[in-house]
Amino acid sequence: FAEAKTLRNIALVDRAQGRLEKARAGVERAITLLEFIRSGTGGPENRYSFLATVYDYYEFYTDLLMSMHAADPKAGYDSKALKVSEQARARTLATVRFFRNAPQGTQRVGMTGHKGFFYHFLDMKTGHRAGRNVELSTVDTALLIGGMLHAQAYFDGDHPDEAEIRALVDQIYWRVDWKWAQVRG
Repeated sequence: FAEAKTLRNIALVDRAQGRLEKARAGVERAITLLEFIRSGTGGPENRYSFLATVYDYYEFYTDLLMSMHAADPKAGYDSKALKVSEQARARTLATVRFFRNAPQGTQRVGMTGHKGFFYHFLDMKTGHRAGRNVELSTVDTALLIGGMLHAQAYFDGDHPDEAEIRALVDQIYWRVDWKWAQVRG
């Protein structure tokens, strides 16, 4: 994520200094890198913070395109901004659907979590527990839920996909059995 963050930060500076085209190119490279990481080829250590990170990038990109549209209304930046916004919503919905529908249970293979918690390492191709001895993680689950709650707040419109995002996040959030994870003694 460090490279994507650097590209985004440079794009923010470029935008502030009026270099909109350069800022657009930078944020597009950052988003391409984030999508590469998300696809699983970037490694499992990046999976949980993706949700919280991606919204800021797409939101900045959309705002930048609308600023460019204001400066040059005939260039088609408004339609590009709409496409980017729809892409972010679709990516979020697919991710939240996956985690809502991912198998939970006590089996050592073929599961993504148990009692609403998710395993520390997930196979990036299947989404299932990566290894028979990988433990459930309260910390990684909390990070994932935090990203999802951010998405739930961000997608607050009337579009059916946004309503579904909010409903699925609620289901995932309320499924976590925090009492089960507490020390019993």
